[in-house]
Amino acid sequence: MFKFLSGVDRGTLIACMFISFVIWVGTTLAEVYTTNIVVPVNYINLPEKKVLSEPLPEKLSIHVKGTGTQIFRQIGFNPTSLIIDCAAYSKMDSARVATADMAKRFEDQLKEIEVLYTNPSYIDFFFEDKLKRKVPIFFENDIKTAHQFDLKGEPRIEPDSVLITGPASLVKYISSWKTEKVVLRDLNKRFENDIKLVVPENSMLNLSLVDTRYIIDVEEYTQNRIEVPVELLNVPDTIEIFPWPKKIEVQFLVGLSEFEEIDHHFFTIIADFADVDFENSNRVDLKITEEPATVRDIKYSPSYVEYIIYD
Repeated sequence: MFKFLSGVDRGTLIACMFISFVIWVGTTLAEVYTTNIVVPVNYINLPEKKVLSEPLPEKLSIHVKGTGTQIFRQIGFNPTSLIIDCAAYSKMDSARVATADMAKRFEDQLKEIEVLYTNPSYIDFFFEDKLKRKVPIFFENDIKTAHQFDLKGEPRIEPDSVLITGPASLVKYISSWKTEKVVLRDLNKRFENDIKLVVPENSMLNLSLVDTRYIIDVEEYTQNRIEVPVELLNVPDTIEIFPWPKKIEVQFLVGLSEFEEIDHHFFTIIADFADVDFENSNRVDLKITEEPATVRDIKYSPSYVEYIIYD
């Protein structure tokens, strides 16, 4: 159609269409409507020494009556938040407040919009004593090192504890707090990073920390062999035992930093004769009762000693 109009005519047509649109918008916004709007809520004057044991609604669905302009202003880019003053309920253990009783206050805050009814119809306030408790942080992890490497001690976290604040009925049963799970594979050197704490499922619980830092020390391990003397236990006083062999070869993996330090003094191997049948046996099994905490994959051979009895 526009190709049959001159440039002046097209400009006139567009201007008329724009004016018509403005008039339509103005007429529409001036009309009165009833509709539902969702309004955010802020609560003030909550008690300092008590906490809510159940969360309060963060938004209210309100059936309102007003002009298009008034309603559009509320649902636009900068909607008004309703403020609910809790001072009157803060000294109670619980209170049920009808939102219909707040309609006038809501209207004062929404400015010229008439409040017809609100959902939910009631807001329940449940207060209880506030409890603070400091608990250790549990580092949730699945860590595997590369071949011939191992962790040098347990992973560390810094800080290693968190302060939890919330309803006493919840906080008193919390003994630790987990991090999110860390999964690492083929570690062959020291590694550290930040890790977030698990977010509380109950919004009434508050943590003093959002995250913590974990440090993992990794060391290369190598094989070592030493000979450890056998200690005899519970040998009857009436006999003398001659065991063979008297020393046992112990094989293990040890970190390079401790290779020269670990010797036979770190191990104890015993032959316990308490339950030995001396008439029908000439051997006794061995058992390692002491070993260094930092070594891995301990093996020893033989696993028993034979003995000769001297009367």
